[in-house]
Amino acid sequence: MILCLMKISRSNSLESTMLSNELARKYMTKTKEYVGKGNAVQASEKADKALRKS
Repeated sequence: MILCLMKISRSNSLESTMLSNELARKYMTKTKEYVGKGNAVQASEKADKALRKS
């Protein structure tokens, strides 16, 4: 039973990490878009979110 719980925990941890990375990539894409538009405030906010998700 303990081994099953360990496997579930690792699986959930991997899923959580993958989701966090996906969100970080999304925010970095938005950051680049805002930089391209010259919107430094929005770009810095998205970059901050990306760093918090990674």
